Amino acid sequence: RPLDGVGSSFSVGVYHMPCLFANVEECQTKNIHTLALRNEFARFAAGGPCVLLGDFNFRPGSSSYGLLQGDALGHEEAPQSPSYGRLLTNDFPLRSAYAEVHGGEPNGFQLDFVWVSSHCRVNSCPKIVS
Repeated sequence: RPLDGVGSSFSVGVYHMPCLFANVEECQTKNIHTLALRNEFARFAAGGPCVLLGDFNFRPGSSSYGLLQGDALGHEEAPQSPSYGRLLTNDFPLRSAYAEVHGGEPNGFQLDFVWVSSHCRVNSCPKIVS
């Protein structure tokens, strides 16, 4: 429950993504992790507000970043296939807290993120100076 005691409860999750960067197959593996994480977190949050944070080992603009935001399948690293399709949950997009406050991520090399569901409002977020 929020500190003021008003409103419903919310869920918090923490995740550390495997470091896989070398080739398309490793990016596909990371995308399977991303989709499975999003599915499980959606189930865990049960429609309520939620925050997901951690070291995701993907960069802004990557296919994994897009999939966590709710992007569609259909590219080499996340093909439109039955295997990927069964993991896709389009009704649970998440938003980067930093990007929401500052209009974008601080740089293209960021790997750590705080993600929020549509039920959350981000009031502030410290600016990262690179």
